[in-house]
Amino acid sequence: MHIIGTVIGAGAVTTAYARELYFKWHPAEMHKRGSLPVITWLLNIGFALIIISGMGLFGRDPNMLTNNPGFILKLVLVGLLLANHILINTWLRSKKETFTTLSTISDYFSLLGWYAIIIISVYI
Repeated sequence: MHIIGTVIGAGAVTTAYARELYFKWHPAEMHKRGSLPVITWLLNIGFALIIISGMGLFGRDPNMLTNNPGFILKLVLVGLLLANHILINTWLRSKKETFTTLSTISDYFSLLGWYAIIIISVYI
């Protein structure tokens, strides 16, 4: 379940980023842009799976994981990504045109953060 949540989250962010690149390179298609709420739903499902299954994994052997710096880094990164996801969906989405730099930084952080979680997970 943990791996599935990570793959769903990384896939959703990658899809959103690829979609933004498409509209950047094809400005004539901007009228078809609209909203894609499935990305938000997929991220919510990914976070839920990661958090719930992570609690189960942590319950199996907490001493081993708390002594692992990779686990601590992954835990912090998941928390930052969750805060970023909440920031994007509650505040930044409606003001994207006003805060373009912050929106871009937030988008790149999401993209790189999900892949960093995958890489860190290999070493835990």
